[in-house]
Amino acid sequence: MVTQFVMPKLGMTMEEGTIIKWMKKEGDEVQRGEEIVEIETDKVTMKLEAPATGILYKILAAEKDVVPVGKNIALITDPGEEISDITQYIEEKKEIPTTAVAPAAAPMVKTTKEVAGRIFISPRARKLAREKGIDYAGIRGTGPDGRIIEKDILNYLNHGLPTKIEGKSIPLEGIRKIIAKKMSASLSEIPQLTYTSEVDMTETINLRKHFLELYKGEDVKITMTDIIIKTVIEVIKKYPIFNSSMGENAVVIKDSLNLGVAVATDRGLIVPVIHDAESKSLKEISQHVRNLADKARSRTLSLDDVTGGTFTVSNLGMFGIEVFTPIINPPEAAILGIGKMIQKPMVKDGRIRISPMMILSLTHDHRVMDGVDAANFLAEMKALLENPYPLFNVAPDQVKKAVVVPTKPTAAKPVSDKGASKFVEMLKKRGEGILGHVPAQMGLIGHHNPQLITDFVRMHRDALQDGALSSKTKALIALGIAVTIGCKSCMKWHLVEALEAGATDEEITEALGVTIFMGGGPSLMNAEEVADALEEFRSKMD
Repeated sequence: MVTQFVMPKLGMTMEEGTIIKWMKKEGDEVQRGEEIVEIETDKVTMKLEAPATGILYKILAAEKDVVPVGKNIALITDPGEEISDITQYIEEKKEIPTTAVAPAAAPMVKTTKEVAGRIFISPRARKLAREKGIDYAGIRGTGPDGRIIEKDILNYLNHGLPTKIEGKSIPLEGIRKIIAKKMSASLSEIPQLTYTSEVDMTETINLRKHFLELYKGEDVKITMTDIIIKTVIEVIKKYPIFNSSMGENAVVIKDSLNLGVAVATDRGLIVPVIHDAESKSLKEISQHVRNLADKARSRTLSLDDVTGGTFTVSNLGMFGIEVFTPIINPPEAAILGIGKMIQKPMVKDGRIRISPMMILSLTHDHRVMDGVDAANFLAEMKALLENPYPLFNVAPDQVKKAVVVPTKPTAAKPVSDKGASKFVEMLKKRGEGILGHVPAQMGLIGHHNPQLITDFVRMHRDALQDGALSSKTKALIALGIAVTIGCKSCMKWHLVEALEAGATDEEITEALGVTIFMGGGPSLMNAEEVADALEEFRSKMD
């Protein structure tokens, strides 16, 4: 008896499979249920079992062949059985010719190709070719029996011959071919829109550190992706339209949330699925994500691991991507993209602070839901991630807050009284060199509170050091402010600092010009102090 081994349909979206490897060769004995061939589908790479016991009589699909679902890939016979007419089990492959389309405005190219034998060309076409100086040997005729006619010459004049582009050709096969087909279908069949929202992840980072400490010693490592996935699940519970697909003239809302997590592998992007995600705890989600990612990269995913997804999360933040437009994975109705966390200045409670900001990108099927639905989804995500404690049943005071960047100035570490006094003495000498005397207040405060002088100078140093603005520019700004407020000692001090930073007389004069413009008459009169001091310093240098 002949048993036909066909390409099985292993999923609702599967249309074809690629033969990766035969583990048996023709003539080998096979047992029913024995794995004999490895195939790749639009979801997984898996091994197929022999449908019968017998002899692998004929392999009809070689390795790398793409076989439609339901077509024979091999024949299994009883021992000693012969097949008189094997062609009855083989369907003829139809070749579809490829038609080259000439570029719309390609430059005229004179061909020098020589063709052996006679070239059939009409008299009118030959006359036109000669008038235009065209070698028609390389032109393909469209007339009877391939004859070149006048229209072919005119077409050549308008478009030229198709240009051959040299380069390496990479066959589109296997999972890459399947991804290309699915993504093309997604964009051509689904009206997609993407909305973005920026989220302050400070509290989510604090919460993750709390969980890392809580599960310390266990085989669990909570990631930011795990927390985001759990948050997505809760948001979809509130907005179940995102757990749906477009059916035949109806939107189908699914009973279970099967959440896909995109995983990058050496073969392309794979989306394994966490089934019944709505019923799983954070720890269970973390374990599922890690196990599925490991199986995806080792090519050991089962069919159940990659089918039935109803919503997908794709995280490209670890690859340095800040924001992107994710493409819906059919037949799902939405997909959430996660970007990289970046430290940014933000205003909160009237103060500027540096916060870890992350952009969420939600792409949805506009047939299934409207923009307001996407806005509500992202608003809920933002609210839960910026205050995640109620969702995870954690009291904020249980969490040891990780200060990303302090919102209030941090007190400098005090130096010893002896060290502070020594610092004040150095400052007195510099003051005497610049001002010609030691200011009384410096001596008084330096004697009774040297730490105050030390802290002030530290602030002075930090404010005027090189940064986005050079120390010279900052010194000129300080000089201008000193002139505006009329602080004579400050003018001399910052003038010296500007000179030490490399400021020229012209630069100092321009800085004073801006100061006078902004400060008016008082600044003009105060600038006399700077001019006199500059003349004095220059005379000393001479």
